[in-house]
Amino acid sequence: MGVRVLRVAVVLALVATGCGEARRAAAQPQRATTQPAAAPLTIDRPGTRPLVAREGTSELTVTADVAGRGNAGDLVSVSADCEDPGCSTGAQVDATGHWTARVVLVASVHLPRVRLVAQSGAQVAIALARLKSRTRHAPGDQQRSRSRRARRTPTASTPAPSAATVTATPPQASGSTAPSRMQVVGDSLAVGTQAPLASALPGWSIGTDARTGRPLAEGMRIVRSLGAAPVLAISLFTNDGPTSVAALQSAVRETIERQAHGCVIWATIVRPPLGGATYDRANAALERLAADNPGVMRLVPWARKVADHPEWLAPDGVHGTPAGYAARAQLYADAARSCR
Repeated sequence: MGVRVLRVAVVLALVATGCGEARRAAAQPQRATTQPAAAPLTIDRPGTRPLVAREGTSELTVTADVAGRGNAGDLVSVSADCEDPGCSTGAQVDATGHWTARVVLVASVHLPRVRLVAQSGAQVAIALARLKSRTRHAPGDQQRSRSRRARRTPTASTPAPSAATVTATPPQASGSTAPSRMQVVGDSLAVGTQAPLASALPGWSIGTDARTGRPLAEGMRIVRSLGAAPVLAISLFTNDGPTSVAALQSAVRETIERQAHGCVIWATIVRPPLGGATYDRANAALERLAADNPGVMRLVPWARKVADHPEWLAPDGVHGTPAGYAARAQLYADAARSCR
């Protein structure tokens, strides 16, 4: 009997000890584990300083070191707007968060600027590089030369220039009634098309409010806060679930009503299925709304175009390659020009 009582006492003591340790463990504060924030992808060099380039018949060419920052270990694809194989290359972000790549830059003599695009996963960075000919005078030298010529007094052996040589040709009046002002609201796809869209619509005033990862609801709040613009271009819903078709339809109808005296542009969605659901229903809804409102709504057939040109998509199946962003920008530009 005494042995049995002793055993029970030992068991109760062990249980009490375990419960006490459990209570002490529960009372210990748990340390939250936080993931370090992803470093933004940037292009820091060449910056605003013009690069001295070789001048050909109509082009400027230079091999330049392009550099920036990103997440250590990430791969970065870097490209410029030209066909030379050296215009596209890759780099890896080092342990200090920096990357460098050597790229061939080619620009027109009359438009000596090159668009640089760096892409790493879903992140895209865009910058402009300026070129100048090594054989031409610097702008300051040209200005000083013009000033010296202006101070010269014409003599009998140096006749004054005739009126025909100094009168500027007036700009031609345009008979087009098409709008030339557009407001863009969108997500990372709008970020990627910002620079090529400006090139595709020279002379247009384009305002862009774009953010990577922006969902439809946030984008519509921004739309409501904007002033009127003849053309409203939307790049949204890629960051929303494919089953939220009712919310998409409501947003599109709201922009159609808003642009009753203008034009609104939407684009079909390209993204891999989420939870087994595709974006086919969303794209069908966009197509129906565009067909029902041809006077106000324009639809960029991004899904159909990408199906014909899969090389326009980055490996993630969502974002564009540099060629893809250029093509998407051209589609938006064509839609904008069709607005009246």
